[in-house]
Amino acid sequence: SSVPCDNTLAVSNSGVVLTARNSSYMIYDTNADTVMVNGPLRDFIPGVPGALNDFDPKVIYDPIEDRFVLLFLLGNSPSATYIITCFMETTDPTGNWHVYYLDGDPLSTGHWSDYPAMSLSEEELFITINLLIPGGSWQTSFHQTIVWQIDKSTGYSGAASLTSQIWDNISEGGINIRNMHTVRGGIYPNGPNAYFLSNRNFAAQSDSIYLVEITNTIASGAASMNINLINSANDYFLAPSARQSIADS
Repeated sequence: SSVPCDNTLAVSNSGVVLTARNSSYMIYDTNADTVMVNGPLRDFIPGVPGALNDFDPKVIYDPIEDRFVLLFLLGNSPSATYIITCFMETTDPTGNWHVYYLDGDPLSTGHWSDYPAMSLSEEELFITINLLIPGGSWQTSFHQTIVWQIDKSTGYSGAASLTSQIWDNISEGGINIRNMHTVRGGIYPNGPNAYFLSNRNFAAQSDSIYLVEITNTIASGAASMNINLINSANDYFLAPSARQSIADS
């Protein structure tokens, strides 16, 4: 009943599917044509008050570890905003998961987290997130996009806390880069460098494309961020507000 549905899906090497939408998930065995698990995202956070809404699920499969990572958002106010990040404990998706509550206002600036995306490298998990100003729409309340860089081994092992680093103030020409999307490494994670893409999302017309690179792992102690502005030979345009075939309900 949520709009949009925010469908997300990943498939393992053995044909197991993890899929989610607002606000439920399913684990499905394609070989046996059998649903292994089906339930609400709140299965991962028992006891959390229903007043905090859960939304925006994302899933990804790690072929190196043969495990899934699931995340979703919880709450949409600075006082209660979390990125729920779930790592499989073993290669059995019906077994235990390690669940972490990442602070949705990690810089303590009075914002909340929205619109996640994620990718994997050989050693790390990367999550991009938009920080929003409370009280407005997602279109008009953008503050900045940040990147969580996480040592994925700490999640799979169930460490007391995740080893992580946050990249913020990501801008070019005085403009904060918005809606950064993670670039995934095809059928196998690349690394250690990670890449992200964005453009001038709300510009009526532009030729700007942003390629952002994080150059190394947290463990290296030498990670840095490079921001490259690429100018396209052809302009792109803001999509029109298209009339739909049914009324917006």
